Amino acid sequence: MPERTRQIDLWDGEFGRRYWERHPTTVEGFDRLRTDQWGFGQSDVMGEFLDRVDRDATVLEVGCGIGIQLEILHEMGFENLYGVDVHTGGLRRCRRDRSEIEVLKATATDLPFRDGEFDLVFTNETLVTVPPESVDAVIDEIVRCSNEWIWGLEFHADEYTEIEWRGEERMLWKTDFLARYLDRHGLDCTDERFIEYRENDDLDRAFLLRNPE
Repeated sequence: MPERTRQIDLWDGEFGRRYWERHPTTVEGFDRLRTDQWGFGQSDVMGEFLDRVDRDATVLEVGCGIGIQLEILHEMGFENLYGVDVHTGGLRRCRRDRSEIEVLKATATDLPFRDGEFDLVFTNETLVTVPPESVDAVIDEIVRCSNEWIWGLEFHADEYTEIEWRGEERMLWKTDFLARYLDRHGLDCTDERFIEYRENDDLDRAFLLRNPE
């Protein structure tokens, strides 16, 4: 079982339950939300970046929640889909609604997989939930578990910035996560894109990295 921390206690408790009550629970609902935020859907962005990945690839999402992003990949033709998260309720719902995805409870700082076990490892607004003192350990684990591709879609800022969210402090942070990957590991950036929000100054950044070895 994951070692308990304040972050895990919050996301695996009442705070996490309320989050998933507010969040869309279907691909269609999430695409509608993204279209309101960005002008296009989550499926559009994932297709743009990940269409080049072989459909027989083994794929791991770190911070999979209820499995919506993995379902998008399943709709794109990917079949070997795995996810980890700390939220018990989200994992239970993923197993119930998306039986084609294999999920387990684990922390991002200690992924229970062999080196290079997956062809693609990705996060979608997961690194933003990791405290700054732990984010490099998470990045190292993601790189360790991938034998080729790493994809990320995360809040972006040039410098580390804490985001106060729904009255909670030390819950979310944004920074240049792409730069942290490139500074720590010899990866090639094959594609990247800034995504602006339509109604505020928030900025997301999507990026696709490849291990040249």
